[in-house]
Amino acid sequence: MKMIKVMEKRKTIREYKDAALSANIMNHVRETITSIPPLTETATVEIGVLQDGSSVYKALDGIVGYHGIMIKAPHYLVMMCEDREENFIAAGHAGEWLSLELTKIDLGSCWLQTAAKSDLVKEKLGIQSELVVASILAFGEPKGGTRLSRIYDASGDHSASALTKFGYPYIDASYKDESHSDRLSISEIVYNKTFGNIMSLDEIEQLGFEEVFFYMRFAPSWGNLQPWRFVLQPDRLILAMKRNETLEAHTGLIDAGIAMLYLDSAMKSKGFSGNWLVGETQCAEKAMIPGDYWIAGCYKF
Repeated sequence: MKMIKVMEKRKTIREYKDAALSANIMNHVRETITSIPPLTETATVEIGVLQDGSSVYKALDGIVGYHGIMIKAPHYLVMMCEDREENFIAAGHAGEWLSLELTKIDLGSCWLQTAAKSDLVKEKLGIQSELVVASILAFGEPKGGTRLSRIYDASGDHSASALTKFGYPYIDASYKDESHSDRLSISEIVYNKTFGNIMSLDEIEQLGFEEVFFYMRFAPSWGNLQPWRFVLQPDRLILAMKRNETLEAHTGLIDAGIAMLYLDSAMKSKGFSGNWLVGETQCAEKAMIPGDYWIAGCYKF
């Protein structure tokens, strides 16, 4: 399945079946971890599998979670890194790539906020490391099944999407995914040359980027705040993230890494080549990014 279809299919799952996954599936997960594509050459993230989900849940209940609520799952992935912004961004990129890989085999996942309580989390889990627990990803088989497969027609690669509004067929028109119904429009997240200079959908389409940003909009973010904005310049896309003083600083970094994954995956699926310059700010000097946003990086074509 093409990555853009997986991006459209992926949902945050907060309820799981209690049963542990099979040894074959868990081995597949461990092998998949070794195949994570790096975001940069300098950022490093360590990912471990927490097999005994029941023990993890009991240890961390009331300490970490999704909107403060610990998610009960049969298994968890723990992402650890040195306390550098680039590493937290890379953790978001790596963790979400794994989440999409889990989606391919019909497993669900959910991000848990942990960084502000890293020392306590390590103590509770018996982790002996100087690294920071950047985040934890709950995963397992969704409880009660899933309706996600309904959006895909049996014709395979032709079944791509909810892009019906752009004239794409092969879609179950009766399908409605409530989790995507409150997404910002493409024109609300893309600016032309300078921040705030709105582009019409026709302008974006003429440049060939309408599908790229359509799929970019599926990127999950904490509380579905959708903090990402893009400034399109002739040879680059600048990613600016909305500051939010009520959230942990690390949360915005993780969200930035997730956004980078979705943008890069959508670009490559549509035949565009490019790479992220993480933390690069000089490339945004002429973009007039306002003070309530911070520059996560630039995607150079």
